[in-house]
Amino acid sequence: MDEDFDIIVVGAGFGGSVAAKLCADAELKTLMLERSENVGDKVISGLTIPFQGFLFAPTFIRDGNPPFERPADGIVNYIIKDIDKGDIEIDDSLKVPKPLSPIIAFGYNTYCKPFCQWQARKAVEAGVELRTSTTVTNFIKEGEFIKGIITDKGEKIRAKIVINA
Repeated sequence: MDEDFDIIVVGAGFGGSVAAKLCADAELKTLMLERSENVGDKVISGLTIPFQGFLFAPTFIRDGNPPFERPADGIVNYIIKDIDKGDIEIDDSLKVPKPLSPIIAFGYNTYCKPFCQWQARKAVEAGVELRTSTTVTNFIKEGEFIKGIITDKGEKIRAKIVINA
């Protein structure tokens, strides 16, 4: 069965669920597709969201009580500089210093899966239709424009805009 949406967002990770929620907030008929069975299954590890990230984050993240693990009081970045014949050279010289006060955190640490799931729930609450276990296998093209997607189930879903997140 062919369907029509204003927006199709491919991927329910960090960027996809934010894009989908903002589209739904703008009253656009929005579909978000996720290839895994559960949102967040394809992301691993954790992340640190710096304090200034909240200053510029969408309101629903800034004010929405997302699932954080703990405040971050300093960060060491590990940058892989060279991988040559099995040897890995890592640069760990870039460090974000601890804050001057123990009350002030640099940012917040979180695990990726619960954070992505929280964001996706917020998108669904805003009116986004979420379909998991769905892989985009091709695009519907008209001339130079993408007008929709084709799924692994053979569904043809048209949209005014497709966001590959």
